[in-house]
Amino acid sequence: MQDNLNIAEILCDSGANVDLYGQMNDNIEYYEIEIENEQFLLTPLHLSTKLQSLTLTKLLIDKGANINLLTLNKETSFSIALKLKN
Repeated sequence: MQDNLNIAEILCDSGANVDLYGQMNDNIEYYEIEIENEQFLLTPLHLSTKLQSLTLTKLLIDKGANINLLTLNKETSFSIALKLKN
């Protein structure tokens, strides 16, 4: 996991867009992933929250990730974290 954090930090420090919704498809940039049979349209911050990676989530926020961006289900990273808490 530490290697992934180091890579994430290098990407952020090199100017990577921490709010990118992922790869191009029909001119919409997004990450579409499947976790436990659910599909999500996520930013890296949504994904790190969903995967419960506190260290990566903190890194992304420290590097300027927008905490107010919404998933397709109109969830912020904070609302995802609250849902996972239960």
